[in-house]
Amino acid sequence: MVALFNHRVVRSLAGHRRDVSQNRTSRREHVCEMETQEFHDFDAFANSVAGVDSRMLLRDAERRNWTIDRVELPGIQIQVGRLGSGNIACGQMHADTLMLYLPLTPGIEYRGNGETIERGSFFALEPAAEFCITTQVSHDWCAVSIPIDPHQQNGVESRVRSCRVARPSRVASCQFCDIVANVMNAAAASPEFETSRAAELAASKLLGLVKPIASQRRKETQLTIGRPKVARDEIIDRALAILEEDQGTYPNVDELASQSGVSERTLRTIFREYFGLGPARFLQLRQLHELRRALRSADPDHQTVSQILTEHGVWAFGRCAARYADLFGELPSVTLRG
Repeated sequence: MVALFNHRVVRSLAGHRRDVSQNRTSRREHVCEMETQEFHDFDAFANSVAGVDSRMLLRDAERRNWTIDRVELPGIQIQVGRLGSGNIACGQMHADTLMLYLPLTPGIEYRGNGETIERGSFFALEPAAEFCITTQVSHDWCAVSIPIDPHQQNGVESRVRSCRVARPSRVASCQFCDIVANVMNAAAASPEFETSRAAELAASKLLGLVKPIASQRRKETQLTIGRPKVARDEIIDRALAILEEDQGTYPNVDELASQSGVSERTLRTIFREYFGLGPARFLQLRQLHELRRALRSADPDHQTVSQILTEHGVWAFGRCAARYADLFGELPSVTLRG
């Protein structure tokens, strides 16, 4: 299926390429008009990203629609996402998919599992690995995926399932961006491109880059915090597990810190490093998103907004409704009525 590319994203790829190489000229400028697949709902967008199971928390109000462009090549898939809001996207890779995630929007911070994904770098997501990607504002990304046999025991497939920032050479990064941009342009210009010899050659070149980039080994450093030293990821795992186990309950920051076995100050530091916001705001966003899911699945003929809010531990109805409207652009009553 050919989904169509747009001028702004092609320019983002070209800009990414220029950032990592100042000595080479940019690609050709001609880009064909393209049709995009749009989503008016961020949950529908998240469910449509191939190769992952994920859930999103919006960080701020939506500023535009959500779109995904997708091109299928022999043995490889390219997706380009345009996201309407800053968000926290957490989930797990499918067991048969390896992905390279490439930030496209300049001037904003992308973080993958708490690590900054610099311009010119990739976030490598191995099969079955858990991930959390955070951004502050609306942005674009490119993801290149290849199928992996989960039973193979060589190459990338045999390594520990993890996500990490990969920093390839300038040459490799430039080649990668060139190929992706040219593929998307060609797919825009001709619906027959995906079955052409040119598509086979492009796929072969990309495959030759994806595995070496994804297989880059880095010096393993375990980020620790507090006394005694505790791995940061372990604390995040504890906190999220507590929240998942206690669906429908909403601990405050003190309670979450205590149950996670760290001080409130330590928890605040870790959340800001990992999610880009403090635990109080994270808990508030989580509650608002759970309310939204409950309202959308409720029967408006038999349930009221007040009942649903009360079931989710909300008693300050007016304040909660205002925060809900600020984030989702509508009052809870509108969501309930569908």
